[in-house]
Amino acid sequence: MDNSSVDICSTVDSLDTCVATEFSYVEQAYRVEDNDTVNLEALASLFINNDEWRVNGTVPFMKDGEVLEHILYYLPSLENPAKEQFIERLICFAEYSDMNKWIMFEKNTTSSLLREIIWKAYQRDKVAELTMRLLDIICSYSVKVYDVKLILNMICNKYEGDTTYQGDSAWYQGVLLKLLYSISQRQNTSNFFYLRGIESGIEISSIDKFPSNGYSFFTWIKLDPTPSPKELIGSKEYVPRLFSFFTEKGDGIEAYFENNELVFCCKKGKDESTVVMNNFKFTQKKWYFIAISHNTAKRGWTSTPAEITVVVDGNITFKSRLEYPADFYFSRPFKYCAIGASMLLKPSSSSDNDSNSSLSNAFYNCLRGQITTLYMICDILTKEQILDLYALGKNNASQFLPYQENGMKSDLFDGIFCQKILFIFHVKASENQKCFNLSPRYQSSQDSFTATLYGVEKCSTLSLQNAIHFLGDLEILFPMIMRFDDLGSVNLQAPLESQDDFFDSEGPCKSFFSLLSSLLQNNERSQKHVIKSRGIKVISLLLQQVGPRHFSISAFKSMIALASSLSSNEELSREVFSNLVFEFKLWMYASIEIQKYCIDSLKNFVDARKQMCRKLFGIQFFLDILQNIYWYKQGEYSALHRHPTAGVTRPKPSQLKELRGMLISIIHGYFKDGVTKDETLFLFRNILNSDDDTHVHEILTLLFDLLQTKKEVVDIFFSYRGFEIICELLKRRDENVRIDCIKIFTFLITSPLTPPNFIKKLRFEDTDPINLIKLMYNAPMTIDIYHALLNWSLEQYNNNIFEFTEKINEGFPLTLPQIKNFRIILVILALLDSEGTKRIVQCKILESLIKIFKKNISYCSELNQFWFWQRYLIRLIPIYGGQEGVLTERENKDTADWAFEFIANVIWNLFEIDKTSYRTVEETIIYIWSTDRQDCLECNRSFLSQLFSLILQDIKNSYVASFAITKLIWYKHLFKDNLLIF
Repeated sequence: MDNSSVDICSTVDSLDTCVATEFSYVEQAYRVEDNDTVNLEALASLFINNDEWRVNGTVPFMKDGEVLEHILYYLPSLENPAKEQFIERLICFAEYSDMNKWIMFEKNTTSSLLREIIWKAYQRDKVAELTMRLLDIICSYSVKVYDVKLILNMICNKYEGDTTYQGDSAWYQGVLLKLLYSISQRQNTSNFFYLRGIESGIEISSIDKFPSNGYSFFTWIKLDPTPSPKELIGSKEYVPRLFSFFTEKGDGIEAYFENNELVFCCKKGKDESTVVMNNFKFTQKKWYFIAISHNTAKRGWTSTPAEITVVVDGNITFKSRLEYPADFYFSRPFKYCAIGASMLLKPSSSSDNDSNSSLSNAFYNCLRGQITTLYMICDILTKEQILDLYALGKNNASQFLPYQENGMKSDLFDGIFCQKILFIFHVKASENQKCFNLSPRYQSSQDSFTATLYGVEKCSTLSLQNAIHFLGDLEILFPMIMRFDDLGSVNLQAPLESQDDFFDSEGPCKSFFSLLSSLLQNNERSQKHVIKSRGIKVISLLLQQVGPRHFSISAFKSMIALASSLSSNEELSREVFSNLVFEFKLWMYASIEIQKYCIDSLKNFVDARKQMCRKLFGIQFFLDILQNIYWYKQGEYSALHRHPTAGVTRPKPSQLKELRGMLISIIHGYFKDGVTKDETLFLFRNILNSDDDTHVHEILTLLFDLLQTKKEVVDIFFSYRGFEIICELLKRRDENVRIDCIKIFTFLITSPLTPPNFIKKLRFEDTDPINLIKLMYNAPMTIDIYHALLNWSLEQYNNNIFEFTEKINEGFPLTLPQIKNFRIILVILALLDSEGTKRIVQCKILESLIKIFKKNISYCSELNQFWFWQRYLIRLIPIYGGQEGVLTERENKDTADWAFEFIANVIWNLFEIDKTSYRTVEETIIYIWSTDRQDCLECNRSFLSQLFSLILQDIKNSYVASFAITKLIWYKHLFKDNLLIF
């Protein structure tokens, strides 16, 4: 390069002198510890006179971090207008350049602002708002472990000196939670070289033998805004260099940015060639992956000129002819090699001492920006290799050794590629100004190949994910859950500096899970830790201790979003569903609208993922929810009715029924898709073991529906003691449970799916009716149970054919379906005397039975097949205390009247077909007489009175042609044996 084209400036301009003077004044002020007034005056002068710090200053870059430290030290003592001016100026710096953010990060600006401004601000004012905006910018760039620890402490604890506001929470707690969420969205850990742009660059050791068969250079780069004219030193025009490789004769190549385009210039002897990548414009403040390959000319039978290829972000390609800087047969050492700058070529007469001086290594056209790990290889990159390098990301620091392979498609890790690497320079592999070459090719040899940093910051930013990992991982966030009741609501969508109070319907619960999702997504290390420590389960247990007002629809959606963001980790996603989304202990105290929304959403979720949900959250899961969460009767493992801390109760019974119906529909949907033995047995086991009769009734209703629609359920019912389970349930005192059991038996008797060998079992033909009576004798008889039993006896469960209503009126049908099971009629008679049965119920049932049997002689004959059927009716007759009580005319018939009338009707009908029916009268009289009743004589007279009245009524109302003479003939036997003499 021509040295005459470069202007060397040995002094700084007047602006730099002004800054140095002000800084010196502030330093002197700090030494006067007893005179704070002088110090504050120095700061005031700095804010007014210094072009770097005054309002609308023209210098966009911070020149010295020590001035910032001094200002931060005295910031709490300044008046609010001065604070606002200073913070606004810092915001301008931070928004303009990442270099300014780095200086603020290095000088602990975050912790100073948190401790001195935010924590001690008793109310939200403009200073606090500006401070939060600045913190968002700085922390999104990089955050220290101490800063995160301080933020978490401030979220969970108020400032002890806050005596103005006596509440449990402070205004900044919700805002800081939002700050964590904000920075987790936009930040990544990075390691990079930051070139200041003024006398800065990376000088590389001499390349004694430049690659003769082509080379490739690749890295990630982010350009800062162009320095102002006052800052430029050493060049008339600012054309920052990406790299510059030259021999001492001036032959070589350099790449630089001009008008936001990448330009390549190759000088070889007197020839100089330039190409411009004119198909792409680089934008400032944006990361780009640049891969440059330069191949040599090929000579032989066919000639191919030298060519340079540029690929940006893996897909934007530029290709052009460009002379190669070195000859194949003879090449001089490239002694002037730099990254991010051009180097002045020294005269050949310069001494070695001069060459070792940092002042002699003058840089010009220095690049201002960030560059990650630097790579140069002695080969041409293939398209596949470039795509894989881009996929590795800007934090890539691989040496491409075979053991580092991570499933790439190309041959980057084949063990050959790593031996072609000329240099690898990484921020971490450095000491002071020296940066060591990590290339495996040179680590195994004695050659020394290093880089020297001039005006370059070695930066390592820390993300929130990494900071939290250093503090013990996500467990460090868990204590804030117990502060939810004090935090209020946080609006995540509003900007940090907005004028609202950060409170909105979303609540801290949604904010917490949004933060958690950001921290866990694509973070395999934390995901493994959470699984190992059962972190999601711990979160669930902690959430059960806070008030249910936090469990809003938005909170529910945030849990779904968390599970979705972790879908690639099946185990952790399952943990989220099990302990949060499907954990009804969290939602059982929320409002009924929210619970309905959650269950409806879960139903849609299950419908869309039947395979997965049936395996993880199957029928047993939902049965347990019904029994232990949405219970009607509290059991040993049931959740509490009242929230342990908030005092809120579960939904009311009517609301419970609605919610349970939604859950039962999910179970029904599972069975609709298919029936398995285990799931059906879950249903049986749940019914049998539950003490909650209302719950059992609802599940029996579900079972009854399944028996009607699923043949598999019928088969499992008879194969796995379903009959015995229903018999056991008949012992329950609950009316609905008994009716459900009777309906199931009635249906199965008539179902074509029922195996024939079980029909007798369902009719109780293989056992004495007394066994069925014992099952049901411990609860009162009701009209509805009577109707169910009567349908059982008719073996007719379809109410559309034969229906009984609670009000038995005169319109009772006289023509009935055929009674097929008279054992059930006997059971009805026996249960009329069961404990707790009301007399009015007894009377109505007997009235109904009289209407059925009065005109059906065959029914009477069938009933008479059971020995001493009358005894069940005689037990119903109350003890009236003498003849007057039994025989007195009553306006309304009592139990005794209906019982004797039924016995008399059956016996009188028997006289028409059975010549020995008079013996039934004898047995009845003897049984009454043999009881311990004091009014047995009066009872016998009442019975005979009913019988005689039927005889007289029959004779009176019947014609001679239609009257059964046999009745009178067989009736005379009563008088013949003198049984009616009292």
